[in-house]
Amino acid sequence: MRRALVLALLGLGACASPRAGLDRREPNPTCLGRATFPDALADTGCFEPGSSTPIAAMLPYEVRVPLWSDGAAKERFVALPDGGSLEVDDGHVILPPGGVLVKTFRAGAQPIETRLLVRDEQGTWHAATYLWDEAGAEARRFEGGTVERGGLTWDVPREDECFDCHVDAAGTSLGLELAQLDTDVVYVATGRSAPQLDTLVAIGALARDALEHDHAPYEPDDARAYLHVQCAHCHRPGGSATVALDLRFEIEERWMNVIDQRPERGDPEGEAGILVAPGAPERSVLYQRITSDDPTWRMPPLGTQRVDAAGAERVAAWIDALSE
Repeated sequence: MRRALVLALLGLGACASPRAGLDRREPNPTCLGRATFPDALADTGCFEPGSSTPIAAMLPYEVRVPLWSDGAAKERFVALPDGGSLEVDDGHVILPPGGVLVKTFRAGAQPIETRLLVRDEQGTWHAATYLWDEAGAEARRFEGGTVERGGLTWDVPREDECFDCHVDAAGTSLGLELAQLDTDVVYVATGRSAPQLDTLVAIGALARDALEHDHAPYEPDDARAYLHVQCAHCHRPGGSATVALDLRFEIEERWMNVIDQRPERGDPEGEAGILVAPGAPERSVLYQRITSDDPTWRMPPLGTQRVDAAGAERVAAWIDALSE
C-alpha cells in the first residue's frame, strides 16, 4: 500500500508525496565523486564557502542505530550525480558512480572532522578526512592522528584505515541499508517529519523498486542490531577480521561462532575464556573487550577512546537472556 501510494504520486511530476519530507532534489553540479581530493574541504564543491553548511544538493539522512563515536554528534549527507540514484541489492543501498557520502562529527556545535567516501566515475571507492580548525571556520586534509576538540580526545583515522572497515563484503558504504534508513526524519529544509525511504523515492534519489524489498528495521535497543552496526563490517565472511566470528544481524545465534566458543586469542588475563558465556556477561570475552579501557584490547580497535556504556548494557542483557 505504501509503495503504491508513493509510485502513484511520483507520476504527478513536480508534485511531491504528502509522505515526503522534501519537495525536490536540487541540481548537483559540484559535489561529485572523483579519484583525487583537494587540500581544503571548501574546494570539494560539497560545502558552502567558509562554513560547515552543505550545499543544497546534499541530501541529509539518518540511521536507526548509529555507530558509536565517543558521544560525538554526527551529520550525514549523500550527494548524487544529476540523473543518478541509489539502488538496492540484498538490503544494501548502493551509491552510484559519481556519488559522495559525507559525515561531519561535532562536539556540541563545534565541528571536529568531516569524512568523505566517494565513488569515482569508474565505480572505484576513495576516502578523505578533513580536520576543522578550532574556530570551525576551515577544514583541511588530515593524514590521521589524535587531536583535542570540544573536550574530546579525538582519533582521526588515516585515509587508508577507512578501508579496514569499509570493505566490499559489507557493502563498502556502511549505514546505507534499508534496515538502517527505514525511519522517520525531520527535514530542516521544510520542517516536516516524514518517512525517509518514502522521501528518497519521491524525489528520485532512491530507486522506485526499493520499497518492494522485504526488510526488518533495526531496533535501537536490540543488542544484535548494535553488534551488527559496531562490529559486523569486520566480523563477517570476507571482512577484515582474522577470527571466524560472524556478528551480522541476520545470522542465527548458533552460527555466530561466539556462544560457548573459546576465543582464538584468549581473554584479557591471557587464559582461554569463552566468547559469549550465556547468562554471564562478566565471563564473556566479547563483553570484556567492548568494555575494556585498554586500547590494545578494546573493540572496536579504531575510531574510539571511550566505552559505549549504553551499548555495553544492551549486549550484557542479551548475554544474560541466552541462559533463559
